[in-house]
Order: sequence, then structure tokens, then C-alpha cells
Amino acid sequence: MEFSRGKIRQIRHLMVLAALLVLAIIYSQEVLRGAAFLVGIVSPFLVGGVMAFVLNIPMRAFEEKVLGRWQGKSAGKVKRPLCLTLSIVSVAVVLALVVGTVEGWPSLEDVLRQLAPGGPRRVTLVPLMLVAGDHARSDMAGDWKPRLEAAGHTVRCTLTGLGELPWVQEMYRERFAELLKRTEE
Repeated sequence: MEFSRGKIRQIRHLMVLAALLVLAIIYSQEVLRGAAFLVGIVSPFLVGGVMAFVLNIPMRAFEEKVLGRWQGKSAGKVKRPLCLTLSIVSVAVVLALVVGTVEGWPSLEDVLRQLAPGGPRRVTLVPLMLVAGDHARSDMAGDWKPRLEAAGHTVRCTLTGLGELPWVQEMYRERFAELLKRTEE
């Protein structure tokens, strides 16, 4: 049985991989400490990337929709920092809202604890879904609303999905147009 150079190279790579795997198992604590060290180094960059991604969404809307017509010398110097500030404030406002999930965390019980005595008395339930379907009708309006009212809150329930909002529809149209333009190039 004769082996070609390619087969010998593959066998050599498998042997090296097997040896590295055995060493990783033997020295697993050191490997885990090293991995934790690398995660500690990389995590600020990941957090920064996520923050930039999240802030870019409202910032682009502020630049194009709110301040899109503002032209001139002063606009060039002030527009971008102003939009960044507006984006940070809008994201902070959204994060200050109490958010609950139907399946997962935070649950309705978590939300009820956050709305404990001394918290807000008026609650508005809004589905953060593209389409306000069964979850909005049966879970939000059917389960959450009565339980929040029983806890002493005045509850208003909105059964409008995000996809019904004109500015969201426009955003989707723009994104699809951009994607179509990129595929045609």
C-alpha cells in the first residue's frame, strides 16, 4: 500500500491535531485561563462594536429623516455630533423602558417586580414584533393586561405591529432597494 505525498501530509496534520487536542485536555485549566484572558481582551472591542451598530440605526434615521435637509457650512460641523447625541439619548430612553418577553427573560414576573410599589402606575403594552399576531392578542392583551391591572396598574394595550408603522415600512423599502442595487452591481 503506497501513500502519496498529499495523504502523508493529511496524516501528519491529523497527528499534530490529535497531539494538540491531548495536550489541551491534559492542560485544560491553563487552556481555559488563557481563553478567559483572550475573552477579557477582546470583549471591550465586541461591546464597542455592538454599541456602534446599535447607535448607527437611530443616527442614520436622524441624519436622513430629521436633519436631512439641513445644508451649509454649519451643518457639516454640527450635524453629525448632534445626531450622535440624539442617538445616545434615544437609546438611553429605550433602555430605561421596562421590557418583558412572552417566552424567555425577563418574564412577566420580572416585570411585575420592576413595577413594584413606587414604580410607574400607568403601563402601555406594545408588541416589539413586526406583526402583532397571536402573542400580542393572547399573551399581551389576554394574560399580561389583566395581571398588571390586578397589581394596581392602569394598562393600555396597543395591538399594532412594527411592520404597520409607515417609518418602519419606509426603512424596509430603503434597505431592500440598497440590497437590490448591490446585487445588480
